[in-house]
Amino acid sequence: MKVLALFANPRGTSTLRLGEEDRVLQECIRRSKNRESIQLTIRHAVTVDDARRALLDDNYDVVHFSGHGTGAGLAFEDSAGRLYVPPRDALAELLKEFSPPLGCVLLNACYSTSQGSLTSLGLPFTIAMEGPVADDAAILFTGGFYDSLAAGKDVEFSFRQGVLALKLGSHPDSVVPKLIRHGETISQRTMEEESAETGAGRQAVPQAADSALPLLVGVGIDVSGSMESSINNRVGGRQSRLAAFRDALSQGAGRAQRHLGPMGSSAAHVR
Repeated sequence: MKVLALFANPRGTSTLRLGEEDRVLQECIRRSKNRESIQLTIRHAVTVDDARRALLDDNYDVVHFSGHGTGAGLAFEDSAGRLYVPPRDALAELLKEFSPPLGCVLLNACYSTSQGSLTSLGLPFTIAMEGPVADDAAILFTGGFYDSLAAGKDVEFSFRQGVLALKLGSHPDSVVPKLIRHGETISQRTMEEESAETGAGRQAVPQAADSALPLLVGVGIDVSGSMESSINNRVGGRQSRLAAFRDALSQGAGRAQRHLGPMGSSAAHVR
């Protein structure tokens, strides 16, 4: 069995733990009793031309894409490392050209069912994500899927093992991966609907988007002698104005963190 793994994290999009997913994938194969019969080819910072040329170089059974996704398609890099989303129908046509022997495509990116439904028309199996998927969920699914595939199980069984890995980890994203068989399509939910319900996932989210939530950009502090005077706090005690200001700032930051949810955490943990 030959597997082609394509990783892309375009410059200006939120950082993904693709190196960890790469490591997990390789470990699944390394520890397998069938490791001598599995050939893994890995490409990082991949462009669509890189993908096309890699497909020409060998005959692959599985193509694994990992990175960001949007409602318009998968996020590749351009020659300068910036975001490029190729037309979905063109990418689906490219993959169809290599089937057989290509029998399965795994699209480990947010909203990749928008691409997967097209790909499934020409391939036996497409695995895609319906809505946003957390970075750790994508890695867990990869581990479960390739543990099984490397053990000699078929794609459908391995898909279930990937989902089971998420369920065993009590991960809410266990409902996100979808297996699409040849000729099947699935109904699409918009990015806005999914985001409103579940928050950020493995989308191609710029690190400095114009639509970002408003943040605290400045603080004015009274540094006059009156700073040392005391004021009543909310529980009837007394504290300096500086201490009161510090407490208020801390409380405000906590409320902002709770409001932001996953987007307020490290960008390395969302896709």
